[in-house]
Amino acid sequence: KREQALPEKPEYLVHKIEAPRMSREEADALLKDEPEVAPLQVQERNADAPSSLTSALAAVTVSGDLAETPEVKFTAEIVTKAAELAHSPLSIYEFVRNEVAFQPYLGSRKGAPATLSQRAGNDTDQASLMLALLRTSGIPSRYVRGTVEMTADQAMSWLGVDDAGTAGSILTTAGMDGISIVSGPNVVAVRCTRVWVEAQIPYTNYRGVPNADLGKTWVPMDPAFYGSQITPGEDVLTPMGIDVEAFLASHISTAQALSPVGRLESEIQTWLDANDPGKTVDDIRRKSEVAPLELGLVPASLPTALLSTPNSFSELEDSKRYKVRFHLYDGGTTFINHTLNLSDIAGQELTIEYVGATPADQATIDSFNGIYNTPPNLVNVKPVLELAGVAVATSSNGIGAGFTHDSDMEFLEPVGAGNVQPLVQNTITAGNGQAIAFNTFLDV
Repeated sequence: KREQALPEKPEYLVHKIEAPRMSREEADALLKDEPEVAPLQVQERNADAPSSLTSALAAVTVSGDLAETPEVKFTAEIVTKAAELAHSPLSIYEFVRNEVAFQPYLGSRKGAPATLSQRAGNDTDQASLMLALLRTSGIPSRYVRGTVEMTADQAMSWLGVDDAGTAGSILTTAGMDGISIVSGPNVVAVRCTRVWVEAQIPYTNYRGVPNADLGKTWVPMDPAFYGSQITPGEDVLTPMGIDVEAFLASHISTAQALSPVGRLESEIQTWLDANDPGKTVDDIRRKSEVAPLELGLVPASLPTALLSTPNSFSELEDSKRYKVRFHLYDGGTTFINHTLNLSDIAGQELTIEYVGATPADQATIDSFNGIYNTPPNLVNVKPVLELAGVAVATSSNGIGAGFTHDSDMEFLEPVGAGNVQPLVQNTITAGNGQAIAFNTFLDV
């Protein structure tokens, strides 16, 4: 088998989109023009529970609030982690909030298992992880989406940047409806659409601490929003005499073996070796880490100001999922045309295998003890798309073993995502199995 070639991050069509700059009055008017969310059925709650948000969110528990979904999976790793956290809502919240880094992109890319293994994801994927840990602990929980506002300092600390306008643009580029709220020339706040979690937990006396099972109510928890601890980087581009715009222009004007980032890091390391021996690129890199928070109790409210009536749901909408379409064909003959959620693929073995096109072809392959021992002129074969060793799509058409055909992978973004991924095209040989790998960690 061979790995299919996938583009590196710098080759993706990534475009920075500046956040709209509005006065608070202009932004409020825009918010009023948004369609109303259907009112939720309100469940009776304890008077001591958080009132401003719970009154809008509280709803009857449904079976979906404890169910697995394409993103919320009860894998062995999820079950083990929930047990390590003693099935405590507070411990689950603090684990996701303190140990999983935020990445700005829209919708579901990884799902709970990959978010756990990578310790990184956007607010949707972090919500999926938290829901998986809560639900496998028997705690009803669901997604919530709404418009929030944060102060300029909150936005900069959360995203690890030094400029509030940049923070707004990061969110806009990611498709999160970022808006920079301005007063005169200054950005004083940032608005965006966020996803978080609400869980039905004992709140009256212990606020999520598993000491009692009384006073249950729906409580909002936002694990993906936090402050950052920043370690400043070291400026070496100035003494190196590198102008970034000129460097990029030079890079794209001629063929290069390395990506722009790879080439720049290589040149920086060469300069460090000559001018500061023993120091590496990682030593001078600007670093942003989660500032841990240990309250001992589940927070009484969201860390940001909620501006819109939130919408809660047990399962993510299909339009908010990253998908990959696999199209295998030969001219006008289609072998496979199948689409998978990227969260189903993340961390799994994905292969294209070949079997005999007919029972007689397969019998010939078996007689030679496998397809790689079979003379290609003796059989026709058909491709099979397998995920984790299980066939998810099998062609009904055959092709002569050893002949080539086309294989396309089309990346389908959630509705509203700002960055477009390229079509990946390969020509492959029928009978030669393919292994396909995806890196879902990158911020693209």
